[in-house]
Amino acid sequence: MSHGPSASGGALIAAAPHSRHDDAPYVPVFTGERRVELDAILTRYPSTQAALLPALWMVQDAHGWVSEAAMEEVAQVLSITAAYVKGVVSFYTMYHWGSSTCPDSLPGAIWRRRGAAGHAA
Repeated sequence: MSHGPSASGGALIAAAPHSRHDDAPYVPVFTGERRVELDAILTRYPSTQAALLPALWMVQDAHGWVSEAAMEEVAQVLSITAAYVKGVVSFYTMYHWGSSTCPDSLPGAIWRRRGAAGHAA
């Protein structure tokens, strides 16, 4: 993957912000087809805890980030603690969670305002 100048004349464009609404009710991920998909994934692992990373990817794919409510849902579905889930989410940089990793946060807003190259808009 290239991080150099783009076809848009060298300007890098920030990704569109996630549709994050803290006051919106949480929509569970593991229902219907996604639950069937998770159940299929669980058959490939020796324990439910071992399937945590794929489950988190499913949540992030569905919502664009991993919220506290999503961590609780994953914990419940996998029969592990929410604290363990949060520990894993906060360890890996590939998961978007909390205020510092979500583009709707202040750091994300500053990044979009200044541009990815760090130049003032």
